[in-house]
Amino acid sequence: YLGCVSGVAPHKDPLNLNTWLIPLVLTEEALLNVGGAITKLIDGMIYHFNHQILHELTLPGKKGTGCAVAMATIKTLKLKTKRFTC
Repeated sequence: YLGCVSGVAPHKDPLNLNTWLIPLVLTEEALLNVGGAITKLIDGMIYHFNHQILHELTLPGKKGTGCAVAMATIKTLKLKTKRFTC
């Protein structure tokens, strides 16, 4: 869980590709910028993007009211498989 009172500065996360951003509280307009593509966050939506790309969260409105978000990731396992021939 992250408190984003003044937004989140541009950064990259060492997370795998199966990571989601979940806005929990949006008290003002929040903009997600992932590699230059800007999306307005909406309550009730879940956002999936590559966290290894430079991204940031900006709050262009009144400063200090912020928002809170959660990030969820699912670790995927590499399974050993056998080939069968008929």
